[in-house]
Amino acid sequence: MSNNYPFLYIKEENMKKNNKITIYEYLAINVPDESHKAINTLGNYKRAKDGYELIGQLKHFVRSHKEDGLKVLSEIHPDKELIELSCNSCKKLQEKNNNFSNLVEESKKPKEKDNSKINQENLSFSKMAVFGGFLLIALALITKKN
Repeated sequence: MSNNYPFLYIKEENMKKNNKITIYEYLAINVPDESHKAINTLGNYKRAKDGYELIGQLKHFVRSHKEDGLKVLSEIHPDKELIELSCNSCKKLQEKNNNFSNLVEESKKPKEKDNSKINQENLSFSKMAVFGGFLLIALALITKKN
């Protein structure tokens, strides 16, 4: 891939349109040789004739190998350090969220015990109400006979 013109054309074309470029285009533009080597770690791809073919190969590679394919491509990404910084801050945020979730779950546990106590009290009250109802019926029958 000694001729980088197709890659530059992709970049200029998207810059003129003010569009975002995909990770496939970004890798094909900035690290075409590393991209070819990377996709051949898990697959068997011929050397691309131009940037468009390499982009297609990168897309096929990720479709075929899913998360493993993305991990391979992340290793050759020119901004790998920036991605790692972002990933590390995401991990820290997720750890904080997990800790918060654990605290919330722990705070719910005593409430569940309280709910069982309330249910027992409601059951006791219901039994007393039924017993009281029978007493009233018995009292009404006794007074009616008189």
